[in-house]
Amino acid sequence: MTLNDKSRKETTIILSQLRQLLTQQFNMSELHHLAFDLGIEYEELAGSNRSDKVVSLIEYSQRNGRLTNLIAECRQLRPRTTWPDMVAIETNSDPSGQDQLIPSIQDSFFRYEAGLNKLQTSLGQSHTRYADFLIYQQRLMENLAQTRRYGDTENRRAERAETVDRLNELSIKTIGVSFNRLCQ
Repeated sequence: MTLNDKSRKETTIILSQLRQLLTQQFNMSELHHLAFDLGIEYEELAGSNRSDKVVSLIEYSQRNGRLTNLIAECRQLRPRTTWPDMVAIETNSDPSGQDQLIPSIQDSFFRYEAGLNKLQTSLGQSHTRYADFLIYQQRLMENLAQTRRYGDTENRRAERAETVDRLNELSIKTIGVSFNRLCQ
């Protein structure tokens, strides 16, 4: 199997997972709101039933380089659902003039979410520093949501670095392991 074939297969799997999740997680009205929030004309999406609208929404997002936005919005609306880790699949043209679908960016922030879950489990709700953890968790999750939705900026990176630093300090003092280590 060539690299191109492998990339195409990975892309197909990711898009299939996304289609299944969107169909399971959103009814027709919620899909309409999702499209509106993304600035996509719902009526312009092909199909008369939910599954056809979902496919059309994914295809539209992919064609317009908006899959990152689509998945970020889904993560924000359904945070308990495990959305695909690869959040951008772009259509690239090769020299032969044939469009190829290839995974282009892997969401590097999922590791922070995993680290937060590990730290939360290790601390437990009865820990004296649990309230501090919740504040830092909220700050980091808001930062990640904004970054996924609108892109990264110097201010967001600085805020994220400060929050991670505070989580490192909290984690080392409470469980003896840095937050960065929990994120690996």
